[in-house]
Amino acid sequence: MTSNNKPKKVDFKKTKRKPLLDAPPKQNGWKTVAVSFTGLAVLGVVAAITYQGYLETRLVSNDVDSNMLWGSYRPGVYFGLKSREEHPLVTGLMWYLPSQLRSLSDIRHSCEIGDNLRKYGWTHHDGRNFGIQEIVDGSISLQTSFVKSNPSSWTAKVDVKQRKSTQIKTSVSLIWYVAFESVDDGFLNVSTAGDHPQIDAMSFSLGGMEIKFLNNNVSVSTDVSTTCTFSNSIDKVKEAIVETFAYKKDGESVKYYLNSKAEQCDVCGHRRLWTTRLLLHCRVAGILPPVQLGIGEWRYLSGLGWYSTGAAGPAGVAG
Repeated sequence: MTSNNKPKKVDFKKTKRKPLLDAPPKQNGWKTVAVSFTGLAVLGVVAAITYQGYLETRLVSNDVDSNMLWGSYRPGVYFGLKSREEHPLVTGLMWYLPSQLRSLSDIRHSCEIGDNLRKYGWTHHDGRNFGIQEIVDGSISLQTSFVKSNPSSWTAKVDVKQRKSTQIKTSVSLIWYVAFESVDDGFLNVSTAGDHPQIDAMSFSLGGMEIKFLNNNVSVSTDVSTTCTFSNSIDKVKEAIVETFAYKKDGESVKYYLNSKAEQCDVCGHRRLWTTRLLLHCRVAGILPPVQLGIGEWRYLSGLGWYSTGAAGPAGVAG
């Protein structure tokens, strides 16, 4: 029997300094002036050399290879894609087992020794066009992959399976987020019109972009919620998303979901995120996360295999 208790917010957190150097004694005369100008000259040479080295080694430049525009440029996280530019669009994956969710560390996102994963890492990656990764986390295994059909278009896929050695059915929640690293880098809009939900992004450097969510029409039961929130740093994405967590008791079990507050999207001066969470009842491979704005939950039937496709180009052009 389902309880009608109202959602409850989840709370996982239950003299003047002495100068480092003494001021130098005052000096007067041409010697001081000469020394000062010598110091400026040396400093100027060092600055010129340093700046030249920066121009030669910087990751973002106008001469970057267009074939390398998109890729898995997200070291330190299990899976995510990013545009290779000064003001990138960032996407990423998180997951957790609702039955084992006790603290923030139980949500997988960044690669941590304390996660105690049996294995993770790229099994195939050509450094340019595609990559396949295998992850084993307790009773489940995930395969994440991406492929680029052209320099500005990509497809990402997440397959989730229950391991054969596990007899008990496991529920898994996945979170897929999309964000600009700065509120000044662009804006996002979510559309649920048509056959497939999609995110329309406008990047001030890339132009118009579409990210679509597709499935293969094999029905499995899922439970979906979405939200819009903000983070002061791209490194604090997980903490920002968890702040939106709420839960409902369903008999003996607890269901977690993202508590959407539309008014949050009007706040300025923070980094914008759009996220989708979905609950997958395992023994199937993958999910489809529809992305939408709104408050509450959206229940629907989706299929095996979760796909996210993105394309950058003139506004309104799909990949």
